[in-house]
Amino acid sequence: MDATSLAQLQADNRALAEKLDRANAKNTYLKVAVSLMSGVVAFFVGYLVVRHLEAEALAGLGAGGICFATITGLSFTIQAHLKQV
Repeated sequence: MDATSLAQLQADNRALAEKLDRANAKNTYLKVAVSLMSGVVAFFVGYLVVRHLEAEALAGLGAGGICFATITGLSFTIQAHLKQV
């Protein structure tokens, strides 16, 4: 194997490593976005259910906040466990 092909392989390896790093960063960003969107949907569901039961608006906000925190936290926990496997 000559030096030019070795240098070319090393350059290709660096380029692929950088591309993989960018893809992993984008993947992480999308996981966070999905978790937060799930939390937002849970917030609205919790809020609407409590308001449908004719509770005060503040109780609806509290229930929505608890649902948001629970679902977002659960989503992050599942992602962390899947990453370990």
